[in-house]
Formats: sequence, C-alpha cells, structure tokens
Amino acid sequence: MNGIERIMATLNGQEKDQTAVILTLSLYGAGLIKAPLFEYYNRPELYAEGQAAVRETFHPDLILTPFFIPGEGEAFGSVVKYFNSDAPNIRKPATESAEALLKLPVPDINDSTRLQYFIKATELVAKQCSQDTLIGSVMVSPIDLPAVIMGIDGWLETILFKTDIARAFCEKTTEYFVKRANAFLAAGANLIVLPVCFCNPEIITPFILNNIAIPIYREAFKQVKGPIVLHHTGSPMNAFNGFLKDLPNVIGFCVDPKDNLDVARENIGEHKLLLGNIDGPTLNKYSAENISRRCKRILTNRVNDNHFILASSAADIPLNTPPENIHAILQSVSDFKKENE
Repeated sequence: MNGIERIMATLNGQEKDQTAVILTLSLYGAGLIKAPLFEYYNRPELYAEGQAAVRETFHPDLILTPFFIPGEGEAFGSVVKYFNSDAPNIRKPATESAEALLKLPVPDINDSTRLQYFIKATELVAKQCSQDTLIGSVMVSPIDLPAVIMGIDGWLETILFKTDIARAFCEKTTEYFVKRANAFLAAGANLIVLPVCFCNPEIITPFILNNIAIPIYREAFKQVKGPIVLHHTGSPMNAFNGFLKDLPNVIGFCVDPKDNLDVARENIGEHKLLLGNIDGPTLNKYSAENISRRCKRILTNRVNDNHFILASSAADIPLNTPPENIHAILQSVSDFKKENE
C-alpha cells in the first residue's frame, strides 16, 4: 500500500499492510538539500525540493507544506527572526495593543507575498509528492491566529479581559481562516493540520471555551471544504480534546507526548483518527535503539486500534537528528507488523 491508501484505510478502520506513519519533517527537508533557512522559508521551489527529498529518503505516508506559523503573523505585520538551524520565530509582534488589533488590515491571499509563498509551496509539493503521499497543510485557527499577531500574553489578556474586542477581531480572522484553508485545499492539500491552543481550560476560562472558542471553531470549520486534524500545540491535549471531537470536518487528533493514548481514545471516541505520540523535538537526543523501543511500546498499546497513526508530536524534528533515528521509527512499524503476523 502507498501512503494515501494506508491513511485512507486507517480513516475508515479497514485492514492495512502496516500502521501509517506521519513525521513532522517540514524543517528537516532544508537539511537534506542543504538550503539556508531564510531561503527555504521564502522560496517555495526550495521548500518543495526539500520535501521531495524527505519523501525520497524516508517515505512517510504524509508530507507537510510549510510548518511556518510565524509566517502567518508576518502576513499581518509581525517581524520574523530566522536562525541557522531552527525554524523561524516571531521577533516582534505586529501590535501589542488590543485596540490597535482591530485596525490591522487583513492580508489578501492573492496580494500577500508571504501568503503566496504558502500557496505556491503547496502547489509544488502536491505536484511532486501527491501521487502516492497525502499532503497536509499546517495553519492556525481564528482564535489562535491573534497570538502570532500580538503575542501570546497580549492575546491572552485581550481574550480574558477585553472580550468584545476579541470577538470582533475573531470575526475577521474567521473569514480569513476559511479563505486560507480552502486556498490550501485548492492548491493540492488533502487535509488541514490545525494547532489549537486557546481552547485549553488550563489557559482560558470554561466560559470562554464554551461561549467563544468552540462557537468560533464550529463556525469556521463548517466552511472548510476538506478534513481537519487538530494538533495539541505543545501542551497535553487530553484536558480538552473531548470538547472538540464533534466539531465539523474534524477527523482526528494529534496528541502530546505526555498524553495517555488510552485516555485520548476514550475522549475522542472510537472512530476518530488518533495520532501520536513520539516527541519529535527530542529525537536528536536518543539512540535509534531507544526510539525503536518507544515506538514498540506505542504500537503495542494501539495494536487493536484500527484508527491509530504513529506520528511525531510537538514541533519540527530538529535538523541535527541522525537519519538513522528517523529510519528507526519507520523500521519499528515494519518490524512490529512482522512480529504480530
């Protein structure tokens, strides 16, 4: 089976040749082609070349378009800082004022150089890889996007204490989100991967969760013309994934490395995709043998779960991760299948 067939069989709970594997190798592609990161995140053809190298080297079942969330903030005016060996990050938010937030213009997908980079990279990745591999596009939700525009602290203060401003801006970001998600899908993506943070009851109040976050998600997601996988965004997800399981077009959840997979499955129900939960950012710190043992424990736990995908959680797998550590994940799946035949 190829990646498309394997993931579709998993989605439908059907028999497959082995467990599907999804790895966060957006950044890693730059290392494979020895591309400077500034150029990699600004030249779509270079990004596509890197992901073609990922496909050729590791054969994962899904390829990501640019995992570059700070770039969404950049489209609104935030300043991005580039590094030699790490993914870019926000250096200066577009604004730190809630009142000024409402005055920011919403970028036009067709006119924004940054947004066109995302769309063109998606088109090129799909052209090179979609014959046998699913394409996933990463973006942020309407209620999470302001955090990369004005900073996490500023947005948290706004959403907690200036609710009217938060609601008004999220009306703008909802329209923007829908256009952007559907543009990704039209460019060749098969699904949207969506980190979600501002629905976590450890961050926001139950009132905001139930009366602002979930209604915004519901209104936005129902307008997306394709499936959505929700991502834990670097925090344990089992505290809130159950609240999100019935949102429109949501087909799965990628959970945190610290999340208990049994609890996650109970929370999201029997038929949603459950992805996880190898800690991607620490793959450079362990031996291939250690990683294989970790994968085997996860696979053993999920041996009877027909809707499970072995996936790296959290952020990008680091550039200095030895290739054998990544191959160890893929080999562990093949070995586990043979051991259990």
